[in-house]
Amino acid sequence: MNFSDKLYRVIDANANRAREGLRVVEEINRFVLENEELTSAWKKARHRITVILSKLPVNTLLKERNSDSDVGKGTYPKEEGERADYREIALVNARRAEEGIRVLEEFSKLAAPEMGEQFKKLRFEIYSLEKKTLSLL
Repeated sequence: MNFSDKLYRVIDANANRAREGLRVVEEINRFVLENEELTSAWKKARHRITVILSKLPVNTLLKERNSDSDVGKGTYPKEEGERADYREIALVNARRAEEGIRVLEEFSKLAAPEMGEQFKKLRFEIYSLEKKTLSLL
């Protein structure tokens, strides 16, 4: 595996991580809060990741995915198996998305520098959405 292979693998993994976290919070807004405006905002944020990454060849991202031998796949800390309520689920998943987007912000600069700024803007939008959602839970 060469440098660009590793780069695309990091980008793919964190795009998935961020989209998964965003989707969970989107579902809380949709089914728990029944808030159409926030549901739409979370969904748009999730889709923006795909739009930003469209500058990269999707086949390359998929080609470099290697979930079978990922050294992190077997880790499952005790705290990941427990959630107190919907608020905690929203909080952990918003943070998961923010962390993934931060990684995308940094690593995408190596592939297409303009993507870094787009991910930074998205990350700050997520901070605001997180605050709005958590204030309702």
